[in-house]
Amino acid sequence: MVLTELGLKLKEAFSKLDKAEYIDKKLVDEILNSVGMALVKSDVKLKFVSELQKKVRESFAQIE
Repeated sequence: MVLTELGLKLKEAFSKLDKAEYIDKKLVDEILNSVGMALVKSDVKLKFVSELQKKVRESFAQIE
C-alpha cells in the first residue's frame, strides 16, 4: 500500500515535468517538495530527503 501511494505521488510529480514548457526554479522546488513529502510519508528518513533535495537544487543551479 505504501509503495503504491509513493509510486502514484512520484508519477504525479514527474508528470508536471513532462507537461512543462520549460523548467524553472519554481517548478523544481514544487516537484522537490512533492517528492520529499511522498518520501517522508513512506518512512524515508528526513535527513536523506533533505540531502536529496539539496543535491538536486545544486545540480539545477549549475545548469540554469
